[in-house]
Amino acid sequence: MKKSLLIMMILLIGLSGCKEKTKPIIDDEGSIELLEDPTFATGFQLLGISPVEDGRTIQRHLNYNGEALPSTRNVWFMAQWWTPYDVTDATYEKLNGVHTYTTESRTLYMNPSDEGYLRIDLNASKEYLDGPRELGQPWTHALIEQNFNASVGMSELSALILRLEVTVNSVENKTGPTYDPGKHAAQLLWYLTLQNVVPEDSNPAEVGTRGDFLWFGIPIYDNRTDFISQSAHLDQGGPGTTNKLIYSMSSRNYFDEKIQMGKTYQIEIDVLPYLQEAFLYAINNNALVNAQYENMQIGYMNLGWELPGTFDVSSTFRGISIKAIKK
Repeated sequence: MKKSLLIMMILLIGLSGCKEKTKPIIDDEGSIELLEDPTFATGFQLLGISPVEDGRTIQRHLNYNGEALPSTRNVWFMAQWWTPYDVTDATYEKLNGVHTYTTESRTLYMNPSDEGYLRIDLNASKEYLDGPRELGQPWTHALIEQNFNASVGMSELSALILRLEVTVNSVENKTGPTYDPGKHAAQLLWYLTLQNVVPEDSNPAEVGTRGDFLWFGIPIYDNRTDFISQSAHLDQGGPGTTNKLIYSMSSRNYFDEKIQMGKTYQIEIDVLPYLQEAFLYAINNNALVNAQYENMQIGYMNLGWELPGTFDVSSTFRGISIKAIKK
């Protein structure tokens, strides 16, 4: 317990300047790129439409009509939670080097040779067939995911640099007169997980529960606000949610203005101080009971749209990177 308290005191000192924008670390010597295949050359393993019924079962390999590079493991996954139009049945075409998958409600564009170009067009107006979503009902997702092949411990790091080029092409609210910002939104979000990695025979009273985790958010866009504030809440509100802590940093740390439609932004930030802040919050609020800092690892990410509201949206990504800088 004394060791844990000492770690918390050290972290609190390091967090004293956490609200200011973090300068990117340019020298990458000794760094590790956590993302395997950052250009999506191996394609995507498509998950089902229900996280409850389908779980992690792969429905289809979006392999660019056989042009995707082979891989010894499944690298990228794509989640399509709660869509009525399964991407398993999507049509495929290739035009000017861009691989395109199309359903009634969404179109996915990929070009590995263009810095990992990925465009997602999602029309929730064609997905909410029975009218706007009500509280307690699930909402549509379009996410890419990866479990890191080389997870790293937070205590090993001096920095964790995230980079992404992002353009919000368009957002159109199609919810209608029943629009309620308390339950309807268009959100473009980026998440990591911070996981408690301990041996199977560990004592939870000493090191916490094996596999316990929190969500760490790097929010990009929310139609309800110009800048997304720092927040902490539980992942709940619909079927398939995890009931785990979601701790998100403020978008003011990497955006100087309200997101402008069609304008390209470069995110480049060291998120390690904010991850440390998230860990302290979880410990102090019983979200990671008995977990120790030296056992926490960054092991997973997802990125994409969550649409609790009836919105038609489009976004483009390039140059995704998650680089661990060792001490």
